[in-house]
Amino acid sequence: MNRPSLLQWLNYPSEEHGIKFARPGDEWEFLSYRWLARSARRHASRLRAVGISSGDVVALLHRNSPDFVAAFFGCLMLGGTPAPLAIPARFRGGPQFLGNVQRSLQVGQVRAVSTTAEFVPSIASIVSGQGADLVVCDLDDGAAEYEADLIPPEIGLLQFSSGSTGPPRGVRVPLTALEANIETIESWTSDRAEEDAVATWAPLHHDMGLIGCLLAPVSRDVDVWLMEPEHFVRSPLRWLRCFGESRATVTAVSAFALGHVNRRVRPEMLNGMDFTRWQALVVGAERIDAAAISEFADLLAPFGFSRSTVMPAYGLAEATLAVCGSRRGEQPRITTVAASSLVPGQPVRMASDERDQVMLVGCGRPLPGVKISILGEDGQALPERYVGEIEVTSPSVARGYASRGSQHKLNGVVRTADAGFLLEGEVFVLGRIGDSVKLQGRWIFAEDLGAIAASVAPRSARHVTLLGSLDGRETAVVLTEGGLAGQAADVGLAVANHAAGLRVLVCAAPRGSALWTTSGKPKRRATWERLVSGQISAEVIWDSQPGALPACLAGESPGQQAIV
Repeated sequence: MNRPSLLQWLNYPSEEHGIKFARPGDEWEFLSYRWLARSARRHASRLRAVGISSGDVVALLHRNSPDFVAAFFGCLMLGGTPAPLAIPARFRGGPQFLGNVQRSLQVGQVRAVSTTAEFVPSIASIVSGQGADLVVCDLDDGAAEYEADLIPPEIGLLQFSSGSTGPPRGVRVPLTALEANIETIESWTSDRAEEDAVATWAPLHHDMGLIGCLLAPVSRDVDVWLMEPEHFVRSPLRWLRCFGESRATVTAVSAFALGHVNRRVRPEMLNGMDFTRWQALVVGAERIDAAAISEFADLLAPFGFSRSTVMPAYGLAEATLAVCGSRRGEQPRITTVAASSLVPGQPVRMASDERDQVMLVGCGRPLPGVKISILGEDGQALPERYVGEIEVTSPSVARGYASRGSQHKLNGVVRTADAGFLLEGEVFVLGRIGDSVKLQGRWIFAEDLGAIAASVAPRSARHVTLLGSLDGRETAVVLTEGGLAGQAADVGLAVANHAAGLRVLVCAAPRGSALWTTSGKPKRRATWERLVSGQISAEVIWDSQPGALPACLAGESPGQQAIV
């Protein structure tokens, strides 16, 4: 039986099922799919009025809200391509955000921007300067409903990458690839679709939130509890209540979310909750911390949570979303390898010395129709256990990248710039090649050093680990936004002992110095560039090789201490 089109629900929307939108306090507002379908048709009329038609790209600047749903599907109705834009956690219309908006409009050759009155003052001049129309989505304005036949677009989504390693790029996802990946996600995460309900706080401009937690359930009339990212940051307990007190069963989160819950939620806060219905907690978007999984599962286990509910996964925008993942009912696979064996083109070894070990969480096996290869530096496929670059071949691979004046095609295959290896068919992701350094032939990944720092640092500390070259020396910088002063030496020594040969600096910086994507991933490259250019006012509080400091960090460095 063929799966219905992503647009079919608009013709037969449910009155009984829909989306519960989080409101201030603990309130929720339920809007049925019939109500949302009518709102989408009204917004399609607004877009049609400014000339939007098949093939046009419409940028969406909306929160996790009813107007996002209306704008996304209203655009699709006309055969247009929606292009969701990122919204900062606390919108201030700053230069970086406005610069990203302007670049996105240029790269995507955007014909119109759909938004709400909240954002108009900040973006109006940028939109007009790009020759695009500004369409305000007001769900209460009484606009007429679009009544013509739906026109499925060829390109169903222009997905801007998270920008963790550089400026966001527009990934052109065909509607057929979008529908194929949604079908794969549904069959992978649930075996009782009629009983499912999804709860999410993931931003809808991000592929995990949009495709995995909105489009997939909406297309089959599954109920959704929809929060904004800020709601989760302020109160992760509110998200947990969707599973422990209501009837949510499925979700997907970035890996940082587990650590946030572990830091903010105490066992006594869960009294009265029952997590036995929770079927799938997909975890991805960045390297997954084995300790965070264990702590999260231990926290919720007394209340019915099963460790097998955690489903580590790997995916990327260029493959629409999901690439591989653990199967339902499986325990997350954790293995410990020798850090010294992470040499490009060489096999990994199991760790025999605790001073030379890295604990890795497997991201499951390739999903149906997906082939994963590990490539050596010559571009040739490597055997199992060998370290190299992950390559993905899939019918869900996007058409290519949008760029002004041309289109860069992917042709069903994408080299991910992520390092990893295969072990008994399971994918183990090491990290971004661009966020690593080579030292004595082996790779050292910022993700590994960050995990080591986190294991030593205070629970309340917020920090990011960066790698690069300073004054000709390969250097690791643990940049903390407060909270490490008393344990800087412990953190620095732990990192330095893992990465012998690197200079390790622990630096204190004002809050907001490190850059993060809206999905919770550190923007290491951009933060490094800010650091070396002097844009971050950082103070060195520990140095593994005391001596002259790099120019960007010159100044008094209290607490310097050599490794002993």
